[in-house]
Amino acid sequence: MSLKKNKNQHPPPKSYSIVTRLTLAYALTAFGMLTLTTGFLYYALVTTLHSKDERFLADKILHFRNIIRSPRLDVHELEQEVREGGGYQFHKYLVKIVNAHGKSIMTSETSDLMDMLSFPHPHEVNEKPWKTGKFKSTSGEVFLMMSAWAECHDCYGHKVLINTALNVTVEETILKQYRKQIYLVLIIGILLAGITGMLIARRGLSSLRRIAVVIQRIRASQLHERLAPARWPRELTMLATSFDEMLDRLEDSFIMLSRFSTDIAHELRTPFNHLMGETEVSLSKTRTIEEYQQILESSLEEYTRLSHMIEGLLFLARAENTDIKLDRTEIDPLKEIQEVLEYYEALAEEKEIHVQCSGGGPVYADPLLLRRAVTNILSNAFRYSPSGTNINIDVQEDGDQFLSISIRDNGIGIEAEELQNIFERFYRTPGAKFHDTRGSGLGLSIVKSIMALHGGTIEVLSRPSQGTTVILRFPAK
Repeated sequence: MSLKKNKNQHPPPKSYSIVTRLTLAYALTAFGMLTLTTGFLYYALVTTLHSKDERFLADKILHFRNIIRSPRLDVHELEQEVREGGGYQFHKYLVKIVNAHGKSIMTSETSDLMDMLSFPHPHEVNEKPWKTGKFKSTSGEVFLMMSAWAECHDCYGHKVLINTALNVTVEETILKQYRKQIYLVLIIGILLAGITGMLIARRGLSSLRRIAVVIQRIRASQLHERLAPARWPRELTMLATSFDEMLDRLEDSFIMLSRFSTDIAHELRTPFNHLMGETEVSLSKTRTIEEYQQILESSLEEYTRLSHMIEGLLFLARAENTDIKLDRTEIDPLKEIQEVLEYYEALAEEKEIHVQCSGGGPVYADPLLLRRAVTNILSNAFRYSPSGTNINIDVQEDGDQFLSISIRDNGIGIEAEELQNIFERFYRTPGAKFHDTRGSGLGLSIVKSIMALHGGTIEVLSRPSQGTTVILRFPAK
């Protein structure tokens, strides 16, 4: 079965490092920005050159139109303008004038080349020339062409056709070289962006590597190690702070667990030693039935104590893991307290302790857990209160959201420095150990867990030799 399962398992998806991802992001971003920039510059250059050439050809056509339209046509001037090709800086422009029937009237010296050119559709007489065409000869020369009709009253018929061409081979060569330079810039730019991005990413993530080194040093025996948020960049401060807080909680839990293990071993050792000692003594010689009964009764008390201790530990374990499901209902706390007091009625008569209840009000709680909390507090009150004293129980509303149950006794009290430790498991004050050795130190820990499950609180007020007041605050709803 295990072999089949392993065969059916798919390999985990390939994961790329953060450095690789950031490097790719930098390179792609730089490539996009360079492409947009160089593309815009190339487009602007092409547009500028093309517009300049179009304006030149349009101006030439308008100039020829003015000469031909003149009432007194100067043929010599027209011939001079036609044969002036190449006079435009480094460009060479060509002109060919034909009549309405297609017969050549006047042309530049390179008439053969003009015959090869395929001119675009001509503009009308009154239309401003703007449309151009492009032609590439077999020799590799590139020409920009424009054609337009011109009005002529005194010669060559009603109108003539003016064909012009401009040699833009040099411009095309420049643009070709510019495109090569753009490709080179893009290649070099993306390589530099990738290398720079990788260096920046590695330097930026070096803090994470140092954090990993610190974390690797942490062991169960070195939980005191901390990341110290002040050492890291601002982006990692929250991570370092959260990790240190987690270590604080783990260290506290580890310390509590170690202390709990020590305490439980100590607490269990005493009854087991007692049981073993009594058993060894009873087996040392033959005894009467009455003696055996006394030994069994003593053993039963230790068994009961162990049972209560184990039950309390199980309850605390379930409470911490939130496995306990509360059965909350609206109940009368005074009624539940009266039922608990019935259990202590014989003890109260024996110690002549008077219990007085007052107040009232409904509370939304689990009846069984409420009784258990009150039972644990009353157990301490009866145990550590002298004979002939009083225990006062008061139930009243504590604002709009809570209902408080106050239990006050006149017992031995607790020292101020001991109050912060009374909720720890197995902890017992020196006064409690002196007056009664039978306690386990789990009662208040259980009460605190019960209040936490209900979303309530517990408060203990006490003074030595003046008594103790325990206040339970349950949510009203």
